[in-house]
Amino acid sequence: MQTWIVIALNVISAVAAFIAAFYWYRSTVVMAPFEPEAHKGEPSYGSMVLEASDGKLYDGAGTDALRTKANRVAALSAGVAALFQGISMLLQAVAV
Repeated sequence: MQTWIVIALNVISAVAAFIAAFYWYRSTVVMAPFEPEAHKGEPSYGSMVLEASDGKLYDGAGTDALRTKANRVAALSAGVAALFQGISMLLQAVAV
């Protein structure tokens, strides 16, 4: 019975680790497109505009918000992975 619990904890840990890896990768590549209509009336919206090497314009603040969200999910997933891996290791140590 305890073997199945350890296997289940390890599977959950691995899935959470893959989710963390995906979201940390996503946080490095995500970019929010710049929409001039969304910034009308703001006196200095030009300072938040990023121009990529392909000439496309991106919203700096929006990009930061997307990256922050992806990092938050990745960190939470990494914490879950570590927690379940730790419980799995503890159960294995107690069973010996």
